[in-house]
Amino acid sequence: MTGLRALALVALSLGATLAAAPGARADAGLTPLRAGASTGVAAGAATAHAAAGQPFSPAQIRAAYSLPAKGAAKQTIAVVSVFDDPYTQADLSAYSKMFGLPACTAANRCFRKLNEAGHSKPLPPKDPSGGQWITESSLGVELARGVCPTCKIMLVEANTTYKGDIAAAVQAAAKAGATVVVTSVTPTEDPSDSQYNSDFSIPGTAVVSATGDAQLSSFGYGSDINFPASLPGVIAVGGTKLSRGKHGGYGSEQVWTGSVSGCSLYNKAPSWQAKDAAKVGCASKRAVADVAAMSEPGAIVHITGSGMPGGPLFVATGTSVAAPIIAGVIGLAGSDGSKEAQLLYRRAKADPRAFHHVSSGSNGPGCKKAICKAGPGYNGPTGLGTPNGLAAFLPPKTYARRY
Repeated sequence: MTGLRALALVALSLGATLAAAPGARADAGLTPLRAGASTGVAAGAATAHAAAGQPFSPAQIRAAYSLPAKGAAKQTIAVVSVFDDPYTQADLSAYSKMFGLPACTAANRCFRKLNEAGHSKPLPPKDPSGGQWITESSLGVELARGVCPTCKIMLVEANTTYKGDIAAAVQAAAKAGATVVVTSVTPTEDPSDSQYNSDFSIPGTAVVSATGDAQLSSFGYGSDINFPASLPGVIAVGGTKLSRGKHGGYGSEQVWTGSVSGCSLYNKAPSWQAKDAAKVGCASKRAVADVAAMSEPGAIVHITGSGMPGGPLFVATGTSVAAPIIAGVIGLAGSDGSKEAQLLYRRAKADPRAFHHVSSGSNGPGCKKAICKAGPGYNGPTGLGTPNGLAAFLPPKTYARRY
């Protein structure tokens, strides 16, 4: 499987050069689901298919992180991707049927697809890369819906991978009613990125981004960090390797080696992160990540136009899996909009048990620094930690009522 996953990543990286802005890339690793493997949808789905190293179904992700299947009302998660995925609705329907999720279609007003101007037509050209952006679109939509089955879903397709188009798509999603926006399009940060700060800090909308995956080696630390995770108002999501515990519950986690972490070269740490960023060696600069979720052993997805052999059932890995998981958690809890990031840091201090703290592993060879090594409290690869139920993500009034 390792060799196949590496082949998948190589194929995606090569595809990125066909129609992408400089430095832009997609981060999902994709391998066919092994023939005859369980999808975890038998009776007791949360505990089925629980062997070590097996990929997760939506119910198993919720079981591992102690998440409910029903969450806050009036929540819409928008996945921002690039180019058109003509298979999204069909794939989401097949995924929902396979895992026993409520139908989410355009007909029942649960699913919408928009262009970067916020209109249903015209949509961008079909993904010219051979499937890498279709992969990002479909897995983002499916995992966000799988984690939050009560959330409505929106796919907003940018015209290109250029940062201006991604920013326009995020704005369009917010104007169309998204309470959470998530993207796994991760171009490298550059000195001009501050022009987009206001585009990604939107009252009423929490913006989530994958930190990105290692590209030139198996380790995510040691190269530039990525946009928009580098922006101070965005919730940057790193990846972990998650092991199941008894009865499918939480077992343990360690840093996923491919998860990108580091210090921004250009952006200052926001006030709520400043002390933690300084402690891990970023001085006054923004540190990445903020939080984390499972990247390995991966999640089961249904993708028709991936361009990969096998399928349509695949195992997706990487921070492209982790980011929509966190978006789904925010949807379940109820988005606190642009205050979501600072809420997480305040909650981590007030209620440390609200996070699973990741204390083993690193994403740099021989790394001994907190920016690339797990440890108590905040660390670079996994930030504040991973969800332990909804407590860390609940808006203040809801938290006060429950706790």
